[in-house]
Amino acid sequence: MYIHVDHRRQGVFSALYHQVESLARSGAGICGIRLYVEENNTRAQKTYRSLGMTAPGYLVMETDFQKKSD
Repeated sequence: MYIHVDHRRQGVFSALYHQVESLARSGAGICGIRLYVEENNTRAQKTYRSLGMTAPGYLVMETDFQKKSD
Protein backbone atom coordinates (compact mmCIF):
# COMPACT_ATOMS: atom_id res chain seq x y z
CA MET A 1 0.00 0.00 0.00
CA TYR A 2 1.28 3.45 -0.80
CA ILE A 3 -0.34 6.70 0.27
CA HIS A 4 0.95 9.76 -1.56
CA VAL A 5 2.75 12.17 0.76
CA ASP A 6 0.09 14.86 0.14
CA HIS A 7 -2.58 12.59 1.62
CA ARG A 8 -0.77 11.06 4.59
CA ARG A 9 -1.87 11.60 8.19
CA GLN A 10 -5.45 12.21 7.01
CA GLY A 11 -6.91 8.82 7.84
CA VAL A 12 -6.75 7.35 4.33
CA PHE A 13 -4.90 4.18 5.34
CA SER A 14 -6.91 3.77 8.54
CA ALA A 15 -10.20 3.92 6.62
CA LEU A 16 -8.96 1.37 4.08
CA TYR A 17 -7.58 -0.88 6.81
CA HIS A 18 -10.84 -0.84 8.78
CA GLN A 19 -12.78 -1.77 5.64
CA VAL A 20 -10.45 -4.66 4.85
CA GLU A 21 -10.51 -5.79 8.49
CA SER A 22 -14.31 -5.75 8.52
CA LEU A 23 -14.48 -7.81 5.33
CA ALA A 24 -11.85 -10.25 6.64
CA ARG A 25 -13.62 -10.74 9.98
CA SER A 26 -16.87 -11.58 8.20
CA GLY A 27 -15.21 -14.05 5.84
CA ALA A 28 -15.31 -17.75 6.63
CA GLY A 29 -11.89 -19.30 7.06
CA ILE A 30 -9.98 -16.02 7.30
CA CYS A 31 -7.74 -16.05 10.34
CA GLY A 32 -6.08 -12.63 10.16
CA ILE A 33 -4.39 -9.93 8.14
CA ARG A 34 -0.70 -9.79 7.29
CA LEU A 35 1.01 -6.65 6.09
CA TYR A 36 4.65 -6.47 5.02
CA VAL A 37 6.57 -3.32 5.97
CA GLU A 38 10.17 -2.29 5.47
CA GLU A 39 12.25 -2.62 8.65
CA ASN A 40 13.34 1.02 8.53
CA ASN A 41 9.84 2.41 7.89
CA THR A 42 9.17 3.20 11.53
CA ARG A 43 6.52 5.79 10.70
CA ALA A 44 4.37 3.17 8.96
CA GLN A 45 5.01 0.68 11.76
CA LYS A 46 3.73 3.24 14.28
CA THR A 47 0.54 3.64 12.24
CA TYR A 48 0.03 -0.13 12.03
CA ARG A 49 0.58 -0.54 15.77
CA SER A 50 -1.95 2.21 16.46
CA LEU A 51 -4.50 0.08 14.58
CA GLY A 52 -3.77 -2.91 16.83
CA MET A 53 -1.37 -4.78 14.58
CA THR A 54 1.63 -6.51 16.18
CA ALA A 55 5.01 -7.69 14.93
CA PRO A 56 4.98 -11.51 14.84
CA GLY A 57 8.68 -11.80 15.66
CA TYR A 58 10.07 -13.34 12.50
CA LEU A 59 11.80 -12.08 9.38
CA VAL A 60 10.93 -12.83 5.77
CA MET A 61 13.85 -14.30 3.82
CA GLU A 62 13.82 -14.41 0.04
CA THR A 63 15.76 -14.88 -3.14
CA ASP A 64 14.76 -12.22 -5.66
CA PHE A 65 15.53 -13.34 -9.21
CA GLN A 66 14.49 -9.96 -10.63
CA LYS A 67 16.87 -7.86 -8.50
CA LYS A 68 20.19 -7.09 -10.17
CA SER A 69 23.27 -7.34 -8.01
CA ASP A 70 25.56 -4.33 -7.67
